[in-house]
Amino acid sequence: MAEIRKCSFCGGDIEPGTGKMYVKKDGTVYNFDTSKCQKNMIELKRVARTTEWTEKAKTEKRARLKAAEKASDKPADAKEEKKSAKTAVKPKAKAAAEKAAEKPAEKAAEKPAAKPEAKAEKPAEKAAEKKE
Repeated sequence: MAEIRKCSFCGGDIEPGTGKMYVKKDGTVYNFDTSKCQKNMIELKRVARTTEWTEKAKTEKRARLKAAEKASDKPADAKEEKKSAKTAVKPKAKAAAEKAAEKPAEKAAEKPAAKPEAKAEKPAEKAAEKKE
């Protein structure tokens, strides 16, 4: 029976008769399930740990989250409570933002309009005044 190999970049299974085998000059053998993996590793020189869609990145992220959870000494239920508390605050914040948006509109309506005569002087008139 043929053996199922793992992709050297993403960690996906490669079925017999599919994929590509890449051999470097130093004898290192890489197996790729798709050309996407080959291009990312060989041509673009990306690291599988930092490429989000690979298995290696996902396992590393899980390990980081576990370590962070242990360091914080907070159970997962506490995080869910925080999320529910945040969603309860959002409607209040939204109402406050709407009120704040209404206030500048009211102030603008109360102010008298500026006089158009004082605003616009022609540059030619200014130059004539300076010469005199």
